[in-house]
Amino acid sequence: MDIRRYRLHRACATHRYFILLGLLTWAAATAGPAVFDVKLAAGNPPRLIVKIDTNPWAAGAAAPTANLTVTFTTPDKRRVNKTYDFLENAHGTTYLEQGHVYQRTLPTGVASGSSIQSAQLEFPNRDGKTDAPSASKGPAGAATVVVPGPSIMTFEPHVNRNLRDYTSTAVKSAQDCSNLCLGAAQCASFTLVKEGTSQYGTCWLKSTVPPPEPCDNCTSGVKKTQ
Repeated sequence: MDIRRYRLHRACATHRYFILLGLLTWAAATAGPAVFDVKLAAGNPPRLIVKIDTNPWAAGAAAPTANLTVTFTTPDKRRVNKTYDFLENAHGTTYLEQGHVYQRTLPTGVASGSSIQSAQLEFPNRDGKTDAPSASKGPAGAATVVVPGPSIMTFEPHVNRNLRDYTSTAVKSAQDCSNLCLGAAQCASFTLVKEGTSQYGTCWLKSTVPPPEPCDNCTSGVKKTQ
């Protein structure tokens, strides 16, 4: 290859590189912002059901958190602004990734009968600054990742929650049985049955919450999300 052909080949390769780079930059620039949806769940106190769809988001590969600001109208016609950290006290998820639909239920901190007037969601980067663009309010897709809050177990002495067991094991105390249920995502409730004077009892982990029944040698518990 003579020097002229080499220069032409190198120029063409460089031109193709910048065209490809331009296409990638254009694709990133034209991708839309993340989409989110906020609804009020009935109850006293009421709760927010928040969905965040990061599939169209091109502001970065991951955001450490998502800050949600909601303006409520209270029953006495006042406007109240509340800000929520979407991942505060969440288990298992420490940041949001592009390409998922996240769902979480959050306490509102406002009185029953309040309504949502407006909502805004922003993704701060790792320096604590807001990445652009922020999320747009609109219908989000079906949730692929549910981010639960911290869970606690109730204790119910002399109560049996019969059936719906998916596993059982021998344990020494109701606390040990409770800890097993608390650490298992599938577990919704438990019943510990102790027979006679034995040091051990049978811990039954359950995938649902069966109705309570009286039982002298049983202790049950139900997992609840704070």
